[in-house]
Amino acid sequence: MNTLRNLGILILVNGFIALMVAMTLWFGWRSVRLTTQGESTIGHVVELEESTDGEGSCCVYSPIIEFTAPNGRPVRFEGGNASSPPAYRIGQEVEVLYNPQDHQDASINSFYELWLVPAILAPVDVILFVVLNWVAIANMRRGQSAFEGSEE
Repeated sequence: MNTLRNLGILILVNGFIALMVAMTLWFGWRSVRLTTQGESTIGHVVELEESTDGEGSCCVYSPIIEFTAPNGRPVRFEGGNASSPPAYRIGQEVEVLYNPQDHQDASINSFYELWLVPAILAPVDVILFVVLNWVAIANMRRGQSAFEGSEE
């Protein structure tokens, strides 16, 4: 029974890692698509959206960007990263990359906005996969629970 429980735990852990890899690939694919197939234009920071940081403290700021689409309509989108102090100021001009088929699919053309999340998540995914599987398999070979915290 312990072997089945260990395999179940290993499958759950690797399922979680697979979801993280899928998320990393999605963010990376979106950035590649915008940089290779997107159109470029100039946008302006029209607002700074204030929100709490991940720890519940106040405040981090996300830029709200507006640009004019080829059809003449204004398009607004929120930048992909929040920071404190704000990385942008109201009125600042920024280069925008947008999907010609879906103008709402847009991003500020900067490493920080396009590549920071995939650049952080990719090595984390690899490290989690290697370390967690190594620990689980080493414990299972010694006849222990896959993860010490799961022993009864």
